[in-house]
Amino acid sequence: MSGKSTVARAIATEIGFSTIATDDLGAAARGVTGPEVAPDLFAARAEDHREYYLSHTVEELLDHAERAHRALWPAISSVIHEHATWARSSIIEGWALLPALVAKLDLASIAAVWIDVPESVLNARVRADTAFYAGASDPELMIRRFTSRSVEFGLRLREQTSALHLPLVRLSGAETPEEACVALLHAIGGGRLTRR
Repeated sequence: MSGKSTVARAIATEIGFSTIATDDLGAAARGVTGPEVAPDLFAARAEDHREYYLSHTVEELLDHAERAHRALWPAISSVIHEHATWARSSIIEGWALLPALVAKLDLASIAAVWIDVPESVLNARVRADTAFYAGASDPELMIRRFTSRSVEFGLRLREQTSALHLPLVRLSGAETPEEACVALLHAIGGGRLTRR
């Protein structure tokens, strides 16, 4: 709910890159394996997403996300390497791009940036997406758990990006997609990207 997909698509359109979502890579990975082989990829998939948020603590939700992201990393890393070395240039977006893992990539042709938005923005965006929580047995608790998990995850991203000297852009949520794009591009290279 920070605007990753919206901004990624806008930048990709502007510079003629394709866009790849880590959520789609996760769906593809789950499609070719099962929970008995890769249980960490399926921790959040065992039940309806609404009840999932209600039946787990914020710490459990964070643990599941971290494990899922790490389990998916070999697939993400492979796609990054492919697009950085010979395939069409792309923007890869998604919350599964953990700074500590991205920092280990040894590729001169990539740039990375993370987005952070205030809790109030996350909360407002979740509440506006009524389809996300419609049918939950306790919509308020679901919204609180989802938002709390996202806020805590954002805190971890801020700590990691700071420790690793990686760019993180804190948006207010009031920016237009174009303004957010400019801020992100500036953070990774002075406001522009060059085509390979």
